Amino acid sequence: MTTGKQPLNLPPGPKGIPLLGSMLEATPDPIGFFGRAFQQYGDAVRVRVSPQQTVFLISHPDYVKHVLVDHAQNYPKPHNPPGKLLGKGLFPSEGEYWRQQRRFIQPAFHPERMAALVPTMVDSVEKMLRRWEARTGTGEVFDIANDMTRLSLSIVGRGVFTDDMVEEQPEVLEACQEIVRMQNMRRKWWMVYLIVALRLRTQRRKRFRAGIARLDKAMYEAIAKRRPNPTAHADMLGQMLAARDPKTGEGMTDEQLRDECVNLFFAGHETTAVALVWTYHLLSQHPEVEQRMRDEIAAAIGDRPPQLQDLPKLRYITAVFEEVLRLYPPAWVLSRQAKEQDKLGDFDVPAGTIMMMMQPIVHKHPAYWEAPEKFMPERFLPENAGKRPRFAYFPFGAGQRLCIGSNMALMQATVALTMMLQRFKVNVVPGQTVIEDPVVTFRSRHGLQVSLSPAPATSGPRQAASAR
Repeated sequence: MTTGKQPLNLPPGPKGIPLLGSMLEATPDPIGFFGRAFQQYGDAVRVRVSPQQTVFLISHPDYVKHVLVDHAQNYPKPHNPPGKLLGKGLFPSEGEYWRQQRRFIQPAFHPERMAALVPTMVDSVEKMLRRWEARTGTGEVFDIANDMTRLSLSIVGRGVFTDDMVEEQPEVLEACQEIVRMQNMRRKWWMVYLIVALRLRTQRRKRFRAGIARLDKAMYEAIAKRRPNPTAHADMLGQMLAARDPKTGEGMTDEQLRDECVNLFFAGHETTAVALVWTYHLLSQHPEVEQRMRDEIAAAIGDRPPQLQDLPKLRYITAVFEEVLRLYPPAWVLSRQAKEQDKLGDFDVPAGTIMMMMQPIVHKHPAYWEAPEKFMPERFLPENAGKRPRFAYFPFGAGQRLCIGSNMALMQATVALTMMLQRFKVNVVPGQTVIEDPVVTFRSRHGLQVSLSPAPATSGPRQAASAR
């Protein structure tokens, strides 16, 4: 490829096979394939993933910063038509419309409003723990992924609507679970199964659309109920109803509100729920980390529920969750598309190139992480924060499109883990096969089977503090 008389300096990469490139190799195991490409070719890799599309895998923190921050205006999200689920909400939208919607929604995520959600988080966790009481000590085995999904939906739903849709409207929980299940279904069909595959996909599509219809009904009813008195509750919906465009003075339509509520509902619950499942998977392999978490809780708050002012005292709990997000980032890949030709370090970036950033690769870059495969929560304690480049870690994205709910996710995880550890010992069933499954989110393909027992006794806050 040339521009004028000067050949472009493109990154190296695998050749793939004629016509298809590396598509067949990359599709079944994208993280494994691109991880091997990173190890072989370095921080910038050129990969042809289909007959029409070439991507650059970029893994150097400076390259990530270049695309997501320094030259973000040249790297919007690749264009995708609005989907039926997320519509034109904050997550899929781009350009001026995205900026307008971000201004509408930002006040709902003011730190004071996030702080006010802590009692709601505590109450939702408490409801789940009351259900856990009946399972404790019985030996009953269950999939904790279902409980983490229900918990996260409850917390996010109450943050958006005040009312607990998950607890009060079972059809909403069923619809959300069905939508997530359909989104994360792996589609690896071969030509020999084409007829069966088409039939099954049609059935799945019907179930997916039925789930969205049930969710839409609940969303539009909640919006209509609140229109006459938008500020009746200090929740996110109230903030969005009250928001006005500074130029036109107009607020959001019902359709816009529906799209943003659904975006908050799904983007807000799925990532936290998935990460909490991986947390217990890792704690089962590192009992010393779990014990240190229990010691910190005993020293900081004893057996009472956490309050807002306690969260800074639970820094190791938060560090554990941040380390989980390093090893198993739920939103495991970011992509942007170059509008105009650009330079990335020594390499040329042709217009139209998809720039792909995989957090599971960057988060384990051996140049920036000591023992990158090892579970070491102390990496994220304050005294170690300056030991890595800023963009070697970006589980919530970066730049102007940094996830608007990142602080809420960390608060929710800290509260939930604290309360669960205070009351219970989650016993991961030994011998089960845990398969990493990066589809829409980075999930465990078959969930995580666990049983419950009472939390081990502690010697009290003072003794726990001195033991540390």
